[in-house]
Amino acid sequence: MEEFFSKLAGKNKILNYLLLGRPWNGALIGAVAVLTYLLLSSNPSLVLLFSAFMTFLLFYMGGTTLNDVYDIEEDKHNMPFRPLSKKEISLKSAKLFAVLMYFLGFIFASVSFYLLLGAIVFVIVGVLYSCPPFRIDRKGIIANIGLAIATILLPALFGGFLAKDSFILPQNFLLLCLFMTGVYLSVTLIKDFKDVEGDKKSGKMTAAILYGPNKIIPLAILCAVLFIPLSVYYIYTFYMDNILAWFVGLITLLGFVTNEYILFNNPEPKQGVKAFAIGRLLAMFFYYSLLVLAAYHKFLL
Repeated sequence: MEEFFSKLAGKNKILNYLLLGRPWNGALIGAVAVLTYLLLSSNPSLVLLFSAFMTFLLFYMGGTTLNDVYDIEEDKHNMPFRPLSKKEISLKSAKLFAVLMYFLGFIFASVSFYLLLGAIVFVIVGVLYSCPPFRIDRKGIIANIGLAIATILLPALFGGFLAKDSFILPQNFLLLCLFMTGVYLSVTLIKDFKDVEGDKKSGKMTAAILYGPNKIIPLAILCAVLFIPLSVYYIYTFYMDNILAWFVGLITLLGFVTNEYILFNNPEPKQGVKAFAIGRLLAMFFYYSLLVLAAYHKFLL
């Protein structure tokens, strides 16, 4: 996905800055916050909804830029098409861009105490994940779990806090947040097979290297088989009895299992690139579809 967008960006500075921030991933994080906000809110505010989306989008763009700054040596091997690897953007400019994203994110977050707190927590998690001396992204399977938490659990919880105007959330909602995080864990578990060669050269010990495809890919399949049905069941049972939610879950489950089974049979870097791209697209289909159904249930019924 990044390579495709890199070709589109060419040498255009503005597009390369956007590419640096991976807004397609940030939009997913914002969408998860909006989804859970809609599920719990009895009287949704469009201002809060938009602010939640923009807060998590911008903070993700700042965080992933910092990750690229500190992963520049690995990316020279794994993703030579990234803006820093191609030297389309300097390290200093990338750091300034990250600061700008955080600054803009805080502006949107300032409309709510819960968003502001969510932004601060997101920054802390991003620093722990990407920056020395912590570098959770080098801690084997902990890195995969941490990425799933940052991508789904944090925005899901703070979307709920924002909706309820409270830190006390229903037990079924908390379980739903965990289940939806487990769905994305199925994606993060396979993300490093595309980078195995470069990670070995740089000494980055990922779960794909430490445990290999025979352990990691079955675990990814198990996460999909377990957490997709549980997520849909909880949404259908407690928040919106729309049969289309089961259809979305079935399509996503079949896609995940097929994609990861193909990777299991051919865990080479080229197939890893395809598998991770397909996995992210399936995840986007899952969360965005649930968001559309939630919006329909909240505003049109």
